[in-house]
Amino acid sequence: MFKVVVVLVALLGVLVYYASLTEPVALAKACDGHTCRRVVVPLPSVGFDATEMAMPCSLLAKLGHTLVFATKDGKPSEGADPLTLTGMLGGLLAKPSAAALADYASVVSSDAYKNPVPFSALSAHDYDGVLLVGGHHPGMDEFLREELLRPFLADMLSAEDKRVAAVCHGVLHLSRAGLISDRTVTAVPRRLERIGVVVTEYVAGLPSASYQLSTTGNAWVQDEVEPVAGTFLDGSLPLAADVLVHPLVPPSWTDAALTRAFVVVDRNLVTARFWGDAPAFAHAFAASLLSIEE
Repeated sequence: MFKVVVVLVALLGVLVYYASLTEPVALAKACDGHTCRRVVVPLPSVGFDATEMAMPCSLLAKLGHTLVFATKDGKPSEGADPLTLTGMLGGLLAKPSAAALADYASVVSSDAYKNPVPFSALSAHDYDGVLLVGGHHPGMDEFLREELLRPFLADMLSAEDKRVAAVCHGVLHLSRAGLISDRTVTAVPRRLERIGVVVTEYVAGLPSASYQLSTTGNAWVQDEVEPVAGTFLDGSLPLAADVLVHPLVPPSWTDAALTRAFVVVDRNLVTARFWGDAPAFAHAFAASLLSIEE
């Protein structure tokens, strides 16, 4: 009965969502020649969120930017958290859109993905931007504690001609390095993580441990980020758009997906809450890269 109620409420949320759409965010433009940038994407050995990685990377590549992937040992990441590729309840909930899955297939088959550089080789001198993705898989635990990345991220964030983008748990890289004390940011809000646990454990019948990371213990990402950020914005949108729609209507390259997203831009830093914000987050990061002055 509980599952039926959840699904019915979610369907109602979809109707409210589409009835309240406004104008989508501005689309990023393709780069040309001197405006094309070099972006590095650090990844864990396994377990990142498929949509949060694939949609921004795919857009950047299509717009003409150069992607470089990085892992701790310089070996290709084994891939995304399987749950972020298949969804739950046989794909009924939280399954990526066809567009996101196509983006994922394209990115992981690329030469750049198959030939990453080691974290130890990263230097801010070599890159214009860095993309920090999130995920709830246990494989993210070590990645989010990785101290090798912190000097590099500090150099990137402190330079006016560099751009940093972080989504969901990816913001923890910056908060744990003490780099956002004067920044306005967002990350996955407490309420969204709580809904995720309910859906994962009570609706899909999976243990909530598969959703929460040991990196945050009994706390939520917001509990880590908010106290050390200059300002934390949780992206309070209508309930229908915030916690009900995305599991049933996953983000795609549509006006609707670009409308109810929440992205924060503070100088050279772009942050977003979760996979539902991925398309708008991707466009915001691409636009930020184009704003770099020669």
